[in-house]
Amino acid sequence: MIKGVYVQAKHLRSLYTFLNKMKDGEYEDKVNEYEDIQKEFGKIISLRDRLDRIDKARKKAKLSKSKVKELKKDIKGDLEKELNEVSG
Repeated sequence: MIKGVYVQAKHLRSLYTFLNKMKDGEYEDKVNEYEDIQKEFGKIISLRDRLDRIDKARKKAKLSKSKVKELKKDIKGDLEKELNEVSG
């Protein structure tokens, strides 16, 4: 779902960027609006991806289970904060 919103915002930003160039800046607000959406959801996607990579990297990094649990807790806190900001 989140990835879909990010991708859709990217497509819309591209469309409005094109229209902005064609119509001498009439769509600049829309370009900025969808760029902001991309940034917000990009942070969330990045945090979610970090969570996915922790388990895979645990063995290579030789991290203890307690350290991994601590890292996940921190990332989940950051993720919850970002989701709350987006949902307003």
